[in-house]
Amino acid sequence: MVLVQIEHVDAVRNMDDLLRVPGLDGVCVGPNDLSGSMNKLGQIDDPEVVAAIDEVLQKTSRMDVFAGISVGYDSVSFAAWIEKGAHWINLSTDWLNLAAESRRILAAARAQLGRVVGLIWKPDYPSERTVGSL
Repeated sequence: MVLVQIEHVDAVRNMDDLLRVPGLDGVCVGPNDLSGSMNKLGQIDDPEVVAAIDEVLQKTSRMDVFAGISVGYDSVSFAAWIEKGAHWINLSTDWLNLAAESRRILAAARAQLGRVVGLIWKPDYPSERTVGSL
């Protein structure tokens, strides 16, 4: 299966040509990167960003290709994107998964350290050694 990522406003502008590429099976819209290319980084609900995504989904619906979107961190929007023509939705993002797994590993490491040295460590204990928001 061959998919292309639509993560730049230029890709949206060139959708007609992209959709005619032989062997293309689908597209995946990346709203965060797309919004950044529109000078609206992270504003995936901005009307102009939504209009660009809608354009991709409308043009894709007229072709024999799948359309997906990576907005899986907002369960409220699932139905709306499916109604707009998305065939699939990415259920999470790489950075959300990385942060969640890092928190899990850190909590397990603290629990083991507490067991080994006889201390009780709390995952939300403030420390100057805390990295980022972990």
